[in-house]
Amino acid sequence: MKTRLALAIAATLLAAPAVSQAQDTPPDDPRVIAMRAQIDALDDIVQRPACDQTADPTRWQSVGTPDSGRARPLISAHRGALTLAPENTIQSYEYAFAFGVELVEVDVQQTKDGRFVALHDSTVDRTTNGTGDISTLTFDEVRALNAADYAPWKGGAYDPAQVASLEGVLALAQRVGAGVELDIKGSVTEEGKLTELVKQYGLIERSIFNSGDIRVLQTAPDARIIYNRDRWEPPYLMYEIAKVAPVFGSRRDEYTPESIAAVHDACGVVMPHAYDAGEAEEVDEFVRARAMGADGVQTNQPEAIVAAAGIPAPSTILRFDDEVCLVNRDNGLGFPGKVLVVDGVERVAGRGGCVAAPGAAKVTFAGTGAVTPSTAAVTGISGNVGGAVGPTLELTLGAAAPFGAFVPGVEREYTTSTEATILSTAGNTTLSVSDPGHLANGTYTLPQPLRVDVAPSFWPGPVTAAKSLITFKQAVGATDPLRTGTYSKTVTFTLSTTAP
Repeated sequence: MKTRLALAIAATLLAAPAVSQAQDTPPDDPRVIAMRAQIDALDDIVQRPACDQTADPTRWQSVGTPDSGRARPLISAHRGALTLAPENTIQSYEYAFAFGVELVEVDVQQTKDGRFVALHDSTVDRTTNGTGDISTLTFDEVRALNAADYAPWKGGAYDPAQVASLEGVLALAQRVGAGVELDIKGSVTEEGKLTELVKQYGLIERSIFNSGDIRVLQTAPDARIIYNRDRWEPPYLMYEIAKVAPVFGSRRDEYTPESIAAVHDACGVVMPHAYDAGEAEEVDEFVRARAMGADGVQTNQPEAIVAAAGIPAPSTILRFDDEVCLVNRDNGLGFPGKVLVVDGVERVAGRGGCVAAPGAAKVTFAGTGAVTPSTAAVTGISGNVGGAVGPTLELTLGAAAPFGAFVPGVEREYTTSTEATILSTAGNTTLSVSDPGHLANGTYTLPQPLRVDVAPSFWPGPVTAAKSLITFKQAVGATDPLRTGTYSKTVTFTLSTTAP
């Protein structure tokens, strides 16, 4: 199904017959008239940076030499790195970001209690051990499911896995300085609330919304919207669409060099799906798209596309007690499945890019097209020279800003946050939070529970001054009774380890 700019006329556009790469669909075509009306309505809302390109309509009919496209390809990892870890899980998104992609695509679903999770299907049946429509399940019920309960992941290293919360993916993207491509599914009924959440993480400018709901732009006029092209839109209309929806998706064979040139003249970008052609064809689809002038692709195989683009991710080798891990030098996220040579013996990196290497003196990685080579060495010391590190777990919490005034009679979710600083000499460390319960004002309590999100909450090895974002959220309904005074609650955070 194609996503259009607004729901009001989506049925009209979807019902229109497509023609093969129309270059000259006339302005009086009903589809053109409807689309221009839509563009006019959105033009008063959308806020786009000034475009520094000069339009050349003659190239929209016969481009000659195709455009070069974006210098560094724009790569969006579809559901994360779904060939390396279960789709729409944090592990899948971590691996995608390890390869240096700018975007991960997240299928956004809304749960019964109004929270957002990453799941492609409208039901949980295919990828989890649960059953039922996502909209009939609460956030906690979905998060309790095993998201690795399907082939080829069942019984493997990633079993069990957890359905990612949208907050977890946004926090990860924020940490690595990347963005999120939000494919907003049918269960989502609060697009404005969803967009506000993206704003809270400061990711509007780096992210893309695949949605036809006007509330996205009403909430964030500077949000970038994807337009999924069909074949009937002539280049002159592509130019006009790009002024309000500056990102273009859909299949590669629905584009021509001329239509891409028109998009570029309006400072838009084109990133068709490489995965539509099948796993074996993804790299070739990327090459074909770039030859036409496309700026990048959406892919199921970010590792293969990064290699084909000639932009390998920078690597380094880190030591954590008796294991070594091959990770991205810039963001610390691991590369699984890579062959490390540990004191002359080849070992394949597992989860997180790590292998057991007790007492290893030298570790090397030869590199691949997607990851640069690395070497780690330890110089031996003879004699009675050494030192000891005592077990230490230290947690420091910043002061949480107040929610501010709760407004009676207005449905709203209030948000505030603080930062935790972690010092740990342990092999692994987990930051957990007690059930926060409900904010209380004397004998009065708010009807809806306080929610606390911690990201990240796990560190695989020793850390010093590691940071974790703690977000507090309080929903207040339009009919929730509020008592004059101050509501508060003591929340307990615990730093623990199973490998002191």
